[in-house]
Amino acid sequence: YCDVYKHTINTGDSLPINKSPFRMSRLHEELLRQVINDFMKAKLIESSNSDWSAAAFLVKKPHLPPNFDIYDKKNYRLVIDYRAMNAVTKSDVYPIPIVQSAIDKLAGKKYFSKFDINMAFHQLAIEEKSKEKTAFVTPFGLFEYNRLPMGLKNSPATFQRTINKILSKLKHLGVFAFLDDIIVCSKSIEEHLKTLKLLFDTMIKYGIKLKPEKSELLMTEITYLGHHISETGVKPDPEKVAAILKLRAPKNVKEVQSVLGMLNFYRNYVNNYSKLTER
Repeated sequence: YCDVYKHTINTGDSLPINKSPFRMSRLHEELLRQVINDFMKAKLIESSNSDWSAAAFLVKKPHLPPNFDIYDKKNYRLVIDYRAMNAVTKSDVYPIPIVQSAIDKLAGKKYFSKFDINMAFHQLAIEEKSKEKTAFVTPFGLFEYNRLPMGLKNSPATFQRTINKILSKLKHLGVFAFLDDIIVCSKSIEEHLKTLKLLFDTMIKYGIKLKPEKSELLMTEITYLGHHISETGVKPDPEKVAAILKLRAPKNVKEVQSVLGMLNFYRNYVNNYSKLTER
């Protein structure tokens, strides 16, 4: 794992917050037990005696087919409800990149490669005294993280700070990261191959593992952060546009706000967007 930075949870003078375990079905309890056992074997978590605790539960992974296997633990992800602790945690103001700014840097390039960092947050370290604050409760015990968990208020900031530090010497070569999404862009194939080697060497040096099945190499056009990018320019992701076109007309204020939230992501492609969406 990577210990360039060790995540700190600063809760000031707050007393420990502890929650009771959520009620769940027998199936979900058994699946949760299996996931916990896997995390224990991987040393991502360990048994805890902390005074802090947040409730743990499983959620179905997105984009599964309707007939997915409900008995397979791989179709679920572990979620910890850290909302109460997050409310008393001091904010880390380290900036997350603005999507449009990241996209603008890719203009005019001819070759692209894209990578996803495997179990992104879990590859980063957490300081020893903060581990007890990651404790979570289940129907069968209390556990705490040995690595950075998802769901903490400042996890994204710590991750972005870490990946920016790791890739700092490659930025001028066209290597950019938005959290766990890394992209390499170059004007020539020779330049691209050299940069890929430097990237892989850097990942090995810092102990960062990439997800092979999510990698795309030596592409002349690519989809990144909801945008389709090629040498000729940038346009909205066709799949996202198709989904927007299928939306039914909103019937109330809440639905209007939801639709505008989706449309706002592509506002730069619409002339006079602000005027068109005025009340």
